[in-house]
Amino acid sequence: NGDFQISAAGSSTPMSFYANGSERARITSDGLFGIGTNAPTSKLYVNGLSTADAITARAADSNGNSVINIISEGTTGNSRIKFSDTAGTDGQISYSHDARALDPK
Repeated sequence: NGDFQISAAGSSTPMSFYANGSERARITSDGLFGIGTNAPTSKLYVNGLSTADAITARAADSNGNSVINIISEGTTGNSRIKFSDTAGTDGQISYSHDARALDPK
């Protein structure tokens, strides 16, 4: 029906998902998945508007817990959530494996 395209194996053509005639998501030949963009630059790239949440994580049960795991492979290093804007201002929340705690740096 024109809302979904699948490329043949070995093709460099991306897999695209359409709704109402507009592309809404894409998987590139490099395996990058973009939602709201046709040019993702990371494994998961979500582009949205400031009038709505870009990502929501919600637990499907009633125990009150919702978990997002950010895991660094190995037994050293850090896991980070980075915040930035187009002016280049940025900050981060960092977990230190060695300290087994959030790193205030």
